[in-house]
Amino acid sequence: MIRPEEYLRKGHLYLETQGGRQELFELYLEALKKGIEKENPREFMWAIKNLEDLLTGNSILFVDTSIPNLATLRRLKPQIKKDALHFLMEHLDLLEKALVISSKASHKLDAFFVLLRFLPQALSLSSTPRPGALVDLALLTFYHLKGPEEIDGTEKEKESLALLLLKGLCRYDWSSLGKHFILDPELQEKMETLLPQYRPYAEYIELLKHYTQRALSISSGDPLGPSLLAPLGLTEELALMFFMKWEGLAKTLEKEKDNILAVLRRRMKELLPETAPEELLAPIEAHLDSLIENMKAQTSKPFSSLSASTLLSSE
Repeated sequence: MIRPEEYLRKGHLYLETQGGRQELFELYLEALKKGIEKENPREFMWAIKNLEDLLTGNSILFVDTSIPNLATLRRLKPQIKKDALHFLMEHLDLLEKALVISSKASHKLDAFFVLLRFLPQALSLSSTPRPGALVDLALLTFYHLKGPEEIDGTEKEKESLALLLLKGLCRYDWSSLGKHFILDPELQEKMETLLPQYRPYAEYIELLKHYTQRALSISSGDPLGPSLLAPLGLTEELALMFFMKWEGLAKTLEKEKDNILAVLRRRMKELLPETAPEELLAPIEAHLDSLIENMKAQTSKPFSSLSASTLLSSE
């Protein structure tokens, strides 16, 4: 496997081949595992930052004219990104753990950016449904919005993190539920201004459609059903839009509500074992109840939600 010092000197050469990229990702993986084991973010933050650069295409390796294979790397950017997405998909649990053990706002910002920006694209590459990853990201977002005083860093760093989380609420249609976790009135107002600018990702909407269709098609009592419905239960506009497509959705959500909450409780215990589950689950249960009642009310009158075209976005 490539050594760290070799990565600094020859990273551009390793990116040129599939085997070389695999060695780079193994180096990232080793850094993540080592840092998590030691609970030392300094061991892995460079790897998360480098992964971010490959995903965004903003790596210095794509612009430095002194690099001899610059043209080749630019041509390979789409494949390099796809390989980075596969790495993200395969090691989501490590990114989540890295985020939780990091105490600095700047460290959390990088980890959250990778997850919030690229999770739907990564999950779209999975051959099996991964709804738990969306649930995890929602819970982590709500938790960090609720307890900003526990995060270290300058005010500017904390503000940058808060802004990213607000954009995440918009991108994933969590804004209605997210309001219950925002303690600062100024952040509440800021989120309202962001909503028109940051609509849900197209890949995310397609994932929710796929999960919802599958949940409605499987037999009652199948434990996969509540897991597939859990991400949709955290939304509002998308859930109501889907309800207009699948009328059985309200009845299914109501029937599976307790099981959905059980899924969320299990994820809470896994992700945030030191946090009382009800801190996050009580508002979520209230949101689910309200969502189901809203669906029932729409049965007797037209629903005037945002159109699918305004919700779709890939920016």
